[in-house]
Amino acid sequence: MRYYVGILVREMVAAFLIMYTCMCDSCRVTYGEMEGVTGYGMVWQQCAYLVESFCLRILIIKLDLKLAEAMAGELHYTGSFPDEKKSQELGIDAEVVKSMMWGLQGRTLKDEIPFYWGSTKELDEGWAE
Repeated sequence: MRYYVGILVREMVAAFLIMYTCMCDSCRVTYGEMEGVTGYGMVWQQCAYLVESFCLRILIIKLDLKLAEAMAGELHYTGSFPDEKKSQELGIDAEVVKSMMWGLQGRTLKDEIPFYWGSTKELDEGWAE
């Protein structure tokens, strides 16, 4: 059950960031730079880390929002490598992230998450049909 709650909270953090982020033309560029290509970029990772920490310290519930997996996916699809300092700040072992990235070799974002490679306009038009 805790697994499902973790996934639910993971997606709630992502939805919160989407709903409460300004998407005017100039902010959309900044949002793309901060959130990367998967939607689980550094801003999401920092929020998810804080939620995990809160749940553990205050609610005494250990939730796993899959921070290492999110970081591995983001880094793989952007062609970056784990930053030791950022990994440590989020309580993630950079070596674990590297091994997860190795498992993603040959996979493309288009194969994994089809709606990320289309523009928002195309998505909106698709919903209207």
